Amino acid sequence: MLPKDANRFHQRQKRAEKILKAVVNKQRRTQIEAILQFAIFNNLTVEIQHFSSPDFITTIGTLYKIDLAEGTLQLEDRTEIALNHILDIYVD
Repeated sequence: MLPKDANRFHQRQKRAEKILKAVVNKQRRTQIEAILQFAIFNNLTVEIQHFSSPDFITTIGTLYKIDLAEGTLQLEDRTEIALNHILDIYVD
């Protein structure tokens, strides 16, 4: 294999290994927003599964605030998560 062919091969492999962000449909997005409202008003601990390039992360904490203007939520420990990166949420 020629060096330029080897480079192309490795580039294709890297692209194939990348994890793509999952798309959440409108109905699920509405459910997530309702759960977030419920959790923040009742001061509940939540487990949030979200996309953080290049991987999926699960974060546990209590909601501090939701900023719709910026499209983020903030946990008590000041962790910020983009609302459009949330894939699933569980309330404890």
